[in-house]
Amino acid sequence: MSHSAAISLVRRTFDFLLDLFYPPCCGGCGRAGLGWWCDDCDTRVPWLEGEAIAVAQPLDDGYPDLKVLSAAKFESPLREAIHRFKYEGYIHLGSILGARMGALWARHGQPVDAIVPVPLHSSRLRERGFNQSALLAREVSTVANAPVWAQALRRVRATQQQARLDDPEARRANVRGAFVAAQALDGRAVLLIDDVFTTGATISACAIVLYRAGASRVIALTLARA
Repeated sequence: MSHSAAISLVRRTFDFLLDLFYPPCCGGCGRAGLGWWCDDCDTRVPWLEGEAIAVAQPLDDGYPDLKVLSAAKFESPLREAIHRFKYEGYIHLGSILGARMGALWARHGQPVDAIVPVPLHSSRLRERGFNQSALLAREVSTVANAPVWAQALRRVRATQQQARLDDPEARRANVRGAFVAAQALDGRAVLLIDDVFTTGATISACAIVLYRAGASRVIALTLARA
């Protein structure tokens, strides 16, 4: 057995024992013993279908409207699951909910050259320990057959959490100048990944930076849309 395979086996064994003695609580309803995401919550999520999946987000500076695909409405029980995923350490939800995004992309997506998650500022990343958008992007990558370029964008300015700002203009001002490109994109088609699409301020700011870095086309995919 290789070293990596041995490590993987140890991790799986540890996770099994942990789940056995401390059954995980569902990220949606909070009930124990039903896994990180139960079937009942999954059936209650308002998953989007048909034309409702995609919207067009206008961009500034003459760039084309950003096509945004979303898997579901930002409502219960998905809203609670996303909160637990981001703020309460329910990291396992990343693979479960990311797979939902991947399934949507498999049905409605188009070829891209790279997948770019919306980045966190370094201070927020240290505090949280992970970037939720990067975990979702990793799951989508297996379906889109494109690499995740987690370092293509950098968040150079710490910002308030967008969820705490109600006014759309305040959200736009909050992320204005917060992102920079860390590499040239040289005509590549890019899939931008984020967890929640509300006013579109964050993904719009990211998309414009990607276009300025040379992207030929930018499409966005989010788990939920408010």
